[in-house]
Amino acid sequence: MVISGVSKILTVVDQLVAGLGYLGGLFMVYVRSHKHVMQPLFTISGARKFQITADLFLDNMKVEYSEDGSNRNAVEVNVFKYFSDFFMDLSDSEGKL
Repeated sequence: MVISGVSKILTVVDQLVAGLGYLGGLFMVYVRSHKHVMQPLFTISGARKFQITADLFLDNMKVEYSEDGSNRNAVEVNVFKYFSDFFMDLSDSEGKL
């Protein structure tokens, strides 16, 4: 399972490199000579820097409730509170999902 997942990722990366090569050789020369710039995009340790946190996710959600004072609104507010609590419980000690 891991090997098939890695092979799919490597295929995508190879296609990306080939596509970027069509844009111009200078770009690929720059990328290869400055590997530290692209490292966060293509390594697991670098990808951890881009993990979304539960707070960031919830802060950027746009929630639309029914009109104020309706029975549906009260239920929707409660459901979102439970969803937020559940989502916060999913995060680890650093707040990452």
